[in-house]
Amino acid sequence: MSNSHTNQDQILLLLEAVALNAPSFPLGNVKRYVEHGETVLALETLCDNLGELGVVLEPRLRAELVAVCTSSGVDKEYWRDFAETRL
Repeated sequence: MSNSHTNQDQILLLLEAVALNAPSFPLGNVKRYVEHGETVLALETLCDNLGELGVVLEPRLRAELVAVCTSSGVDKEYWRDFAETRL
């Protein structure tokens, strides 16, 4: 499995965990971005939506999101406020 697919799979698992933690959170567009190989755009959108909607995730999930964003090369601008305001 390529690194790209591994990253996509990791993000899809993260999205499943977000859905369990915040069932009403809209994930459709984010999933479509991942499925089309747009992982950075997917994570940027996820972080933006989480912040805009004020979704609070459990600490383990927040840490995982930050780790995935960091390893995927997502600009810190997208996840910094989310991570800092919910720690």
